[in-house]
Amino acid sequence: MQGLRRNYFKGEAIEKIKDDTAKDDKDDIAKGDISYTTVVDEKAPATKIDVDEEKLIGKLVSDKTIFSDEERAVIAAGGKVNLKLTVSDITESVSKEDKEKVSAKLSDGKIGMYLDINLFAEIYKADGSAYKADKKIAEPGESFSISVTIPVGLLDVEDGFTRTFHVIRVHDGVAEILDTAYNEKSRELTFKTDRFSTYAIAYTDKADDSENDVKDDSKEDDSKKMIAEMTLISDQRQEKRIIPTETTQTKTTQIKIMQTKTAQTRTMQAA
Repeated sequence: MQGLRRNYFKGEAIEKIKDDTAKDDKDDIAKGDISYTTVVDEKAPATKIDVDEEKLIGKLVSDKTIFSDEERAVIAAGGKVNLKLTVSDITESVSKEDKEKVSAKLSDGKIGMYLDINLFAEIYKADGSAYKADKKIAEPGESFSISVTIPVGLLDVEDGFTRTFHVIRVHDGVAEILDTAYNEKSRELTFKTDRFSTYAIAYTDKADDSENDVKDDSKEDDSKKMIAEMTLISDQRQEKRIIPTETTQTKTTQIKIMQTKTAQTRTMQAA
C-alpha cells in the first residue's frame, strides 16, 4: 500500500507540473501536437513558403493573445492543432475598400492580381473530435518568407522599358508597400511578412536609361558633326576670299613697276 501511495503522489506531482507548465504556456504536449502545412489554391500562382516552424509553434504556445484559455486547455489535455497557411487568387472577388486603399498607395502603376494569404488553426480534442475549425491567426508573431511565381502574362513589357514588381499588403485597413526581391530566372517575387490578409501584386514600367543615353549620345554626336562641317565651310569661304585679294595686289604691284620702267625709258630716250 505504501508503494502505491508513493506512486500516487508521484503521479499527482507530475500532473501538477504539467498543469503549471500549461499555465506558463510551455506545455510540451501542446508543442508536440501542433503541425504546419501550406495549401496553395489551384487558381493561385505557384507559391513557396519558408518559416522557422519551431519558432512559429513556440510563439503560438507562449502568446496568450493567440489562443484563448479554453483553447489552451484543450491543447494541453492532449488535443491537436493543425496550422494551415493558405494562398488564394481573389482578383475577381477582392473588396472595393481594399482596391481603393491599394490604388491610393500605388499612385503610379498597375495591379496584376490580388492574393488572399492567411494562416488558420484547426483545433481537435484528445479524442479526435473537432473543437474549432479555421481559427484565423492574422498576426502569429513570426516572420514568413513568401515567394510568388509571377505569371507569364504579367511579363509582357514594351521594348525599351523595364518592369518592376511591387507587393502591397492591406492589413487592418492600412495599405503598405513591402520590400521585395525579384529573380528574373525563376520569375519569383519574394517578400517577408508577419501579418496575413490581402496582398496585391503590382508593377510599374520605366524607360531604360541605357536607351536614353544612346539617344542623347547620338544627338550630341550629330551636333558635333554639324558644328565641324559648318566650321570647315566657313574656313573654306575665308580662304576663297583671301586668295583673290592677294592675287589682285600682286598684279597691281606688277603693273605699277612696269609703268615706272616705261616712264624711265621714255625719259632716257628724250634726253
